[in-house]
Amino acid sequence: MSGLFMYLGDLFHIKYPSSNQKAYAVLAVSAPLGVFLATQMFLPFFFHDILIFPPFETFVINLRSELNFVEGSEAALGLAISLAAISVPAAIADYYYGREEKGVLDGITMFLRDMTENRKTGLGPEKCIRILSRKDYGRLSKYLKRVNSQMNWGFPMTRIMADFRRGVKNWLAQINMYLLIDTIVVGGGNEESFETLAEFAETSAALERERKAMLNPLLIIPLIGALLLVVTATMFLNFFSSMSGMLQPVIPIVTLRQILITPLVLHDFLLGLVTGKIVSGRVSSGFKTGLFLVVLAIAGIWLSPLMSSFIEFAS
Repeated sequence: MSGLFMYLGDLFHIKYPSSNQKAYAVLAVSAPLGVFLATQMFLPFFFHDILIFPPFETFVINLRSELNFVEGSEAALGLAISLAAISVPAAIADYYYGREEKGVLDGITMFLRDMTENRKTGLGPEKCIRILSRKDYGRLSKYLKRVNSQMNWGFPMTRIMADFRRGVKNWLAQINMYLLIDTIVVGGGNEESFETLAEFAETSAALERERKAMLNPLLIIPLIGALLLVVTATMFLNFFSSMSGMLQPVIPIVTLRQILITPLVLHDFLLGLVTGKIVSGRVSSGFKTGLFLVVLAIAGIWLSPLMSSFIEFAS
């Protein structure tokens, strides 16, 4: 179901012809470690024959004891550690490259406006670029200096654009640079063309910010869903724990915890991935949300005995 919703999110979401895939390269590196940890820290609690390195299982058992988690939550802790090993590098990479793209897009929007104002003074387009390349435009500055250097060396505009596209994966930044070069080469670089280009860049950036602002409230939905899952599962387990004389010989409470709590961690993680895809259009942005929801689920497991004591006290 999570995969279906991610597919629908991709189907109806605004997509650009190119995007940054570097976060997924980091995921490809961290995924084998996470899979290995899952086979040694999570699956052995269900299929003990798969265990190859017993110290990993012992570590999870000792961790459960040290943190005062309820017995039967070992598999959930092992799964959470495995998912964290996959998610943390991918979440860091997505955050870094996301900031990089946003910085370049903001820089090129300011650069085009300054380019327009300088062009109105009568300076040629090449002279404007040479002057503005000394100004600080954040993460765009290094690319702008490279463009200026290539223009001074007489590189063809097609090569300059190809080099810029290799370094910058944001589609809006690419199209703005393409229109800038096309305006200089084909349009003659007149003031009206630069004014139109600057307005296009500002409008595109404003629409992108508005789209993100409209979708950001959707982040509340998985938080509510995760809280409901944790509270419901905890209350259900507390109910069965209180019926010690009737059902525990048939269904041991430790086995019941293991069966119900472990999928809760995985479901919260998948819920975070779906949210990231729907809100930002990138699955990679869902790793930080998924990791936060996994931590929330683990916190709910840890608080389970306290909730049980509170219910008994209230009754």
